[in-house]
Amino acid sequence: MIQAFAAFLPFIVLFSLILFFKRTVLFSAFWTLLILIAILFGIWGVAFSFLISAFIKASFVTFDVVIILIGAMFFMTTLKEVKVLSIIKQYFLMVSPDKRIQAILVAFFFVGLIEGLAGFGTPAMLAAPLLILLGFRTKTAIILALLGNTIFVPFGAVGTPIIIGVIQGLEGLTGYTHIDAFGITETVRFIALLITPLAMTVPVIMACLTTYYSGEGWKKGLEVWRQAVLAGICLVIPYTSTAILFGPEFPSLFGSLIGAGLFILLLKLPAFNISHDPTNRISAAEKKELSSHAEPNWYVAIPYLIVVILLVLSRLEQLPLKSFLQNQLGWQINQIFNIPVEHVFLPFYSPGFFLLIGSISAFFIFKVSLKKTFSVAKTTSQKLYKPAGTLFLMVLFTQMLLFSRYNNSGLDSIPMYSASLMN
Repeated sequence: MIQAFAAFLPFIVLFSLILFFKRTVLFSAFWTLLILIAILFGIWGVAFSFLISAFIKASFVTFDVVIILIGAMFFMTTLKEVKVLSIIKQYFLMVSPDKRIQAILVAFFFVGLIEGLAGFGTPAMLAAPLLILLGFRTKTAIILALLGNTIFVPFGAVGTPIIIGVIQGLEGLTGYTHIDAFGITETVRFIALLITPLAMTVPVIMACLTTYYSGEGWKKGLEVWRQAVLAGICLVIPYTSTAILFGPEFPSLFGSLIGAGLFILLLKLPAFNISHDPTNRISAAEKKELSSHAEPNWYVAIPYLIVVILLVLSRLEQLPLKSFLQNQLGWQINQIFNIPVEHVFLPFYSPGFFLLIGSISAFFIFKVSLKKTFSVAKTTSQKLYKPAGTLFLMVLFTQMLLFSRYNNSGLDSIPMYSASLMN
């Protein structure tokens, strides 16, 4: 009974502090870690050297993710600084002045694109302000952005939740290193197929929420149900196809990018063309803003395209770039204190590296001064330390659970022991 209680206690403490006592994840993870360390020492009999190894392994994993986080924040801060969001707003207005369609374009497709590229909260961070710029209320913008992001999270940040979160976690738990040993290929396909009914439903809900919070009633949102279902179909086709053919890295990215293009094209067909409500038409100020902007459309897309192209080229098995980035520019650590760690560092293969390249390209394209460049770097660093600290503590919590299998008590690791209790 003591061992069973001890196995579940860290989880009880963590979720209680977050959900019931409303503490931050950073605060909750810190105190949970102290309790977990006491349990590992006192009940599981884990040696101090193994805890040090877990600490180092957690640092390695955090480093991998923080590279992506740095790249994502720097990329998004850069786009904000050079006013790309304002330009993107103009093009959304040109596609459709109807708020219901704008909600789908921004909170569904745009959120999916940013989640596929960067993840880590950046979709909501960019989409919500953009919706507010388009005239949505703050509460509506936040709800729509978070709702849309649910579809794309499993394959966000170029597959990071699956590649780092699932595969590396299972490797540490089981010792297997090949993804087929976990059935990851089948899992990716299952997730993609599971998304299909959600993709058909979420755009309809978005349209209804848009009209509900504007005071027109949710039923008015159903007037565009055909366009909303069309958006879901446009997403599902490239989303599921990419997941089945290429795995977890590109479904969110390609699904949203290709799907948005299809959706915008099909909106021009008579069957899906909306007779817009006069109250939703572009205002005189917005028309003036559109006419005063002389830059061609492709200027705005260049930073995104650079990131997407580099990501795709680096993932193609047929090209030598993937092998070069992994083998020549990567290195591996096999052991720490004679304990197998098997961690591979691939900083130049990371999506964060390509996001930094996209940021640099934006500096040149939009002629950003050196002073403003340093300002972007400073803003990024100020936003980074809290998420990075929280991430490290949560990764350390996970690694200590995994390293609990190296003990003198004869017990399984805490995750495996807890699972056996549930049988």
